[in-house]
Amino acid sequence: MAPTIQVVLLGVAQDAGLPQAGCDCANCVTARAVGRNPC
Repeated sequence: MAPTIQVVLLGVAQDAGLPQAGCDCANCVTARAVGRNPC
């Protein structure tokens, strides 16, 4: 029997809102602290 490949999709929101992963701009930092988009 051939091995099977299984993929788990965790999300599709990268670069589509705030906060962005790895960004330390004021908007992203505030969004992480407050829990919503400050704009």
